[in-house]
Amino acid sequence: MTTLQFDPDFCLETSRLRLRMLTQADYPAYAAIMQSSRAIPMGGPLTDREAWGMFCHCAGSWMLFGYGALMIVGKATGMDMGMVSINGGPLFTEPALGWILFDGSCGDCCRPSAGTAMQPKRQRRCAIGRSMCAACQRW
Repeated sequence: MTTLQFDPDFCLETSRLRLRMLTQADYPAYAAIMQSSRAIPMGGPLTDREAWGMFCHCAGSWMLFGYGALMIVGKATGMDMGMVSINGGPLFTEPALGWILFDGSCGDCCRPSAGTAMQPKRQRRCAIGRSMCAACQRW
């Protein structure tokens, strides 16, 4: 069996973004989206119990699979903008790259940058090609 190395300080950076590991403090913003109509394309709206389970899946996937979700933080503002994630495991038919942007985030300017930063990890760990975000149906 392969033992995965988990680094709680792991992050990826682009010229405008820092992608960091999730913390418990990130849950309220995630829950707000997942319990709203914005979550309909992702099977929502979810109950608080379901949203917490999905959040834990996103965070815990790093330990189990070597990939998972990262918080998107704007370097210029230090503001949490959303999450980018490689989703996989038993809840998904195949690993896929997706993202959720928080209200007020810059949208089109950070989505490609965050997705591109995750590409090398996705290709190494998941051996899959290009995929789409379930929420926005475009890459």
